[in-house]
Amino acid sequence: MRPSAFVLAVATSFAVSAASCGGGDSTPTAPSGPPATLDSLVGEWAGTISTREGICSGFTWSARLGGPGVTGTSGTRGIESRPPYENPGATTTGTLSGANLLLALNFPQGAFGPSTCAMTGSGTVKASETEISGNVTLNYTQACPDVAFSRTVTTATTQTGILMLRKGGSVPIGRCPE
Repeated sequence: MRPSAFVLAVATSFAVSAASCGGGDSTPTAPSGPPATLDSLVGEWAGTISTREGICSGFTWSARLGGPGVTGTSGTRGIESRPPYENPGATTTGTLSGANLLLALNFPQGAFGPSTCAMTGSGTVKASETEISGNVTLNYTQACPDVAFSRTVTTATTQTGILMLRKGGSVPIGRCPE
């Protein structure tokens, strides 16, 4: 391959990879199937969480009944990493109201290893028996390492993102939805 063609191929590949990792104004798709019940939310969920700022991460949630809704351990890691994700103390809780699920994410200091980074999030998303999707707001306390995300969060920031999970699903390694 000629050097100029090689450079063009690499640049094109990189641009496609960057575009598939959440940099645009994506709108979450509505979940298909019957609306969720508390009982149907219990189980293993996996998918992605991505932001307009280009963060794209795998996301897992082990939901169980607890309190007025569902709660359980959750994990996140850069999209190129395979689960299981180990984020000590990280939890996600949800309260159901019709087809809406009010989520609260909590990744305390120490959840991302020795980093002092912490992340919280919240949002009202749509939930069916097999899919969860919607907009979430993510709050990072300070710089977070790229071992947890597809790129490093360099300062304390608030970002709007899209959460897309499938019950019994898997994290799509290496790509985020467009």
